[in-house]
Amino acid sequence: MLFFPIRAGFGGLIPILVMLVLAYPIAFYCHRALARLCLSGANPSGNITETVEEHFGKTAGW
Repeated sequence: MLFFPIRAGFGGLIPILVMLVLAYPIAFYCHRALARLCLSGANPSGNITETVEEHFGKTAGW
């Protein structure tokens, strides 16, 4: 899988643009949601585990 972008380039510019249009929103919105979750905790120095436990309870937060 390391050379996947190079091999995708053999198909021309259109496949790369299609991958960009599909992959960018997925990565952007997932990372934005994770950042919002991490920053929404009550403890400013808390980590993601503490924040998940705060929002979803002890079972989901381990």
